Amino acid sequence: MRQFLLVIFALVFMASQLSGQNIQGVKWESCGLEQALALASKPVDGRDMVFVDCYSQSCPPCKMMLAKVFPTKEAGDFFNARFVNIKLDLSAPENAPIAEKYDVSSFPTFLILCPDGSELCRVVGAYGTTGASGASVSFEQFIAKFIARVEWALDPANRIDVPLDNFNRTGQPEHLFQYLERLQKEGQFRKLREYVINNYDALSASIVTDLRFWKYIKIAINLQNLSVLEKVLASKASFDQTLGKAKVEKDLYNDLKYELNLYRRKMGNNSSAELPASNLPGSSIPATNLPGSNLSGSGVPASILPASNLPGSSIPASNIQRAEQVMQMFAPERD
Repeated sequence: MRQFLLVIFALVFMASQLSGQNIQGVKWESCGLEQALALASKPVDGRDMVFVDCYSQSCPPCKMMLAKVFPTKEAGDFFNARFVNIKLDLSAPENAPIAEKYDVSSFPTFLILCPDGSELCRVVGAYGTTGASGASVSFEQFIAKFIARVEWALDPANRIDVPLDNFNRTGQPEHLFQYLERLQKEGQFRKLREYVINNYDALSASIVTDLRFWKYIKIAINLQNLSVLEKVLASKASFDQTLGKAKVEKDLYNDLKYELNLYRRKMGNNSSAELPASNLPGSSIPATNLPGSNLSGSGVPASILPASNLPGSSIPASNIQRAEQVMQMFAPERD
């Protein structure tokens, strides 16, 4: 009997130790986003913000963070005192509306939200495993660096809109480029596109034709909205002069090629998408003749280019035709 009691005692002790290990890390709420926001709106323990680990099942850094970083005491001490913590697989179809709302396109992305659901700040990626010299850092240093990144993002002086406010106040281009670079690094491509599209006409010619702004112009050119493309074409001589004619035409060609192929791949997953490009009104360029239209490996014939009125498509057929036309204008001779 005594040995039996000792065994029971040992099992209970081990269970308590394991339980302690489980709770020393980040405490994840088993609820959805709306419930987490509701908890943060009525904080009883100081947790008045929501921390969302946006991960993907196929993302190795995401798995590393969940398996090795968040279970540590250091992470638990930091996050449990400040946030209602939840984790969401934003690659899952049921979470697509959340990914769309917060413009999450890369993993891992860590969102910090106010109780009303507005985004306070974000941290993107699990980088930081090497120091300034390139040498590997210890696991403890990695955790400390990640927490420091979150603290930096939380500092009001480092909010993403600060450089934009500085640009609006001073007109200094450097502030604008800092803002756009932050948007790109944080994967907020929708917000970046919208800024370029909505503010293109208000920006000075020296900014618009600056080589540093060109990469954001290319991001802003998309099949749903070709307004920036048309403005670039209208003043192409200025871009040719500052950036070089060959570069401008090559970049526009490659950008439209990418957009068209991405569109075809996306629509190719729609079983009803079976209208060839040559059947689109006003289109005289078969999809098979478009440079870079080979979709081998995707399971979709390269000759299929869906019409814009197919389910799930919001791209006007006229935009597809215009993109094809511009591609043809700047197609390399080899194509």
